[in-house]
Amino acid sequence: MQVLITCLLSGFVFSQSSKISITELPDWIQPVQFENADEALEKKAGSFLYLLVDNQDHIPQQKSFRHRAYQIFSSQGIQDAGDITIDFDPEYQDIEFHSLKIIRDGKTINKLYLKDIQTVQRESNMERHIFDGSLTAIVNISDVRVNDIIEYSYTLNGYNPVHKGKYQNTYYLDFSVPLGRLHTEILTDRPIHYKVFNSELEPKISNRNGLKSYAFDILQPKTVDYEDNVPSWYDANSYVQFSEYTSWKEVVGNYEPYFRVDHATRNFLQQQLANDFFEPNEDSLTQILRFVQDDIRYLGFEGGLNSHKPSDPKDVFERRFGDCKDKSLLLAELLKTQGIKAFPVLLNSVGGQEITEMLPSAKLFDHCIVQVQTDEGVRYIDPTINNQGGYLYSTYSPDYKYGLVMSNSSSEIVKFPSNESKPVEIFETIHVEDIGGDATMNVSTTYYGSNADARRSEFSDSSLESIQQNYLDYYRLMYPSIEADEEIIFDDFRGENKIIVTESYKIPGFWSPSPENDQIIQADFYPLSLDSYVFPSENTNRKMPFYLNDELNINHNIAVILPESWNIEEDEVNISNKNFQYNYEVSGSGKRIDISHSYKNLSAFVAPEDYSAYVSDIQEIQKNLTYSITYNKGLGDSIATAGISWPSVMIIAIALFAFSFLCYKVYYRYDPRPELDPRVFHRPIGGWLVLIAIGLCVAPVVMLVQLFQTPEYLGPATWELWRTGNPGMTLFILFEMIYNCGILVFGIFAAIVFFKKRTIAPKVMIVYLAASFVFLLADTVIALSLMPDYFTPQEESEFYGETLKAFFRAAIWIPYFLVSKRVKETFTVTLKDESEPLETAEEEVLIPLE
Repeated sequence: MQVLITCLLSGFVFSQSSKISITELPDWIQPVQFENADEALEKKAGSFLYLLVDNQDHIPQQKSFRHRAYQIFSSQGIQDAGDITIDFDPEYQDIEFHSLKIIRDGKTINKLYLKDIQTVQRESNMERHIFDGSLTAIVNISDVRVNDIIEYSYTLNGYNPVHKGKYQNTYYLDFSVPLGRLHTEILTDRPIHYKVFNSELEPKISNRNGLKSYAFDILQPKTVDYEDNVPSWYDANSYVQFSEYTSWKEVVGNYEPYFRVDHATRNFLQQQLANDFFEPNEDSLTQILRFVQDDIRYLGFEGGLNSHKPSDPKDVFERRFGDCKDKSLLLAELLKTQGIKAFPVLLNSVGGQEITEMLPSAKLFDHCIVQVQTDEGVRYIDPTINNQGGYLYSTYSPDYKYGLVMSNSSSEIVKFPSNESKPVEIFETIHVEDIGGDATMNVSTTYYGSNADARRSEFSDSSLESIQQNYLDYYRLMYPSIEADEEIIFDDFRGENKIIVTESYKIPGFWSPSPENDQIIQADFYPLSLDSYVFPSENTNRKMPFYLNDELNINHNIAVILPESWNIEEDEVNISNKNFQYNYEVSGSGKRIDISHSYKNLSAFVAPEDYSAYVSDIQEIQKNLTYSITYNKGLGDSIATAGISWPSVMIIAIALFAFSFLCYKVYYRYDPRPELDPRVFHRPIGGWLVLIAIGLCVAPVVMLVQLFQTPEYLGPATWELWRTGNPGMTLFILFEMIYNCGILVFGIFAAIVFFKKRTIAPKVMIVYLAASFVFLLADTVIALSLMPDYFTPQEESEFYGETLKAFFRAAIWIPYFLVSKRVKETFTVTLKDESEPLETAEEEVLIPLE
């Protein structure tokens, strides 16, 4: 269809030669000269530099004069600016060329010849299915050289009759490229309004040739450099708007008649709807909407009057295509046949946020939708969006900010309601098959509203194979080896406007080596859905607003199922400001880890003065994006090694002998005298000492079993750790093994002197209790520091519990052995007393004195 249209329009081009002529400069023109670029201006230039931009409009004659001059500075400049292109609409415009010349080394070379002017139909909006019928006059300038100055002028005759002679236009007063001189002048014979934006400049108002002149003449206007990611509506350039309208009601009065239809058209539409148009048991209003959105093709011919005047709805219904105005008027009229009040609404799809600051003008609008009035309120529907879900009153409409209703009762701009977006719900379940091996990932994503509409269009417009490939490419940013396991499943709940996409993948080689130590492997979990939104430019000296999608709302949940229990440290982070809110949470136990990220924008842009704080908060988010678990491969291999380690057996034997020898020496060399006379105080073990006695009987047995049942002690694991690059762990296990041998021997020694009631028993017990606590504390701290991810929360709790028990035992019994009278009266036996049993002292008999 597009090829046929293009061919027909191209044939029309060759009949337009009468629309182009060469004439003398009009006498109403104010001559404006350019000056050669100075050194400072040349430094700002690229491949070429504009020396003059001159715009002069004669409103009574409906003429627009254009005068340009620019200098070429490189071969690329010859390529970029070696020809002239001028667009015009042959339906109401023609072009008069006045001059075209090259100025080279102070000499002027004429380049204006009618035979060199070609006319083509380019249709720059063809990809948007819009044909405006405009033509382009092209002059390819021959023999252009570096340092040449090209100067040309022409006049466009005729204004679009759709505006009924009302003048409305906007001119920029500076640009994003350097410029030598800017001249803009409006000549009028009737009242006109103007407004200057982003500048303190004011036009010079004077009378010329019986007309009022509004002129700006600016030498080297400022150059505006735009920062990255500014909102589409934001305009940092200075500009002036002219308009003959005094109110929006005037604008409505001028264009609303174009949106009226006659009785014949309404009767036709009524008849069409009566002829089996509706499906039974379905909402008729929604069927009308879907018909206009999906069955009426978006295609427009917008030349001349059609730029602002819609086609008759009867024609649109029959030919099954139309532009935004055509589809909006058709939808409004079809709804009116069902007793619904509906009206087309003009709006600006890009700069709608600023429209209330502008002078009333129809040229501000580039799009048309429909306002639907019901008892429940007012809704806005965009009939150019296809594949939408929901019902008539729940269908999503973009937030275009403001619009002008084409109703004879309309007199002001209306504000569109903002959208409350439901979050995109993403649930990833990752099953890790084995440590260091592969994994599988299942993803279920639920979309609502505009996100559901976008996915519906995606699956409608593309093959499942191409979508699958796109999804794979997306996940390969995180998992390069990922493979599709099953075909994507697309479930569409169109009435609710909800879509669920289910995916299944295999991830070979899920684990990766740590950059610091190849014996440590890690698995990373990352919310790819947030990746595009949390890495802004870090330029904190920002002068322009930073764009945000105020409908962005994502909940990304990751469930990790591991092959064994893991040490999971719970965490929660909440970051909130005027621009967004973010929540992060890690929880779980045993083999499962749950990671959730929730992100929602709260505004449509970040103000420049808030950008530094915004970046700072975003950087806090970045710290939580990647959740990693690590595994010491060398440690794991060592623990898995079976067998007996004879070096370990030898070390245990030596340690037992050394500690036994030490206890032997203490037993026979340290024999303090009792504090009380053993002949008087020689009490049996009783009272609270019974509990100590029981503990001393049980402790050596427990320690002996633990020593010989711990695989790291007698197995080859300890030496495998040394070989695989974990000397710290090897030394720690050896220390633990030797210390346990000491505690075992010392516990037996303490039991012996305790039950013999030796005088050294209290001090031996104090040392035994203190050493037990210190060892357990050191053992816990070192183990959790060397292997933070190896122990489960339950095991960590057990470590801390045992250490705490040892502390309380020491805190209770050490003071008891230091101050207890029972202890002093019980432990009174010396080494000498062991071979000579104590005799009970005879009772002293007191003889009374006479």
